[in-house]
Amino acid sequence: MTSRGTAALLVVLSLMALAAGGLVQRPLTAQEIITNLERAKALITGPRERVWTAETVKAALSGDKCEEGVRYRFRTDGSATEERCVDKKWQKADVQWSLSEDENGLIALLLGKEQYSATLVRGADALEFTLLKLPSEKTQNTLEIALRYELD
Repeated sequence: MTSRGTAALLVVLSLMALAAGGLVQRPLTAQEIITNLERAKALITGPRERVWTAETVKAALSGDKCEEGVRYRFRTDGSATEERCVDKKWQKADVQWSLSEDENGLIALLLGKEQYSATLVRGADALEFTLLKLPSEKTQNTLEIALRYELD
């Protein structure tokens, strides 16, 4: 199987896991898989920007302190901020982002210098944004980042 075929298979498996509630603590209801690039961009950023959190984020109420986690702030101007919890404080890195369609018709996310296969699913109460990065070598694992944005 080609690496693109493997990427497509991983996206399908992730969608199946999402549908079964395997990647999220609270399964989505009334799911819709987003495939249109312009609609995906609008959902990722909202009117101006949106903060997406990984399920494992544990932040203190003060805002600057954390226990663990990663979150991403995507903006309509193509900029993003990656925030990682390191030594109980959020460390921020600003990057550029863009969406495109790969040769298999799947959404691809370029985040800084990293390329991911992306799946965006809209539920009744939340959006799920799953990023998959295939290993460049057989000895590496596939990286999966499951992000969530709660709808009002």
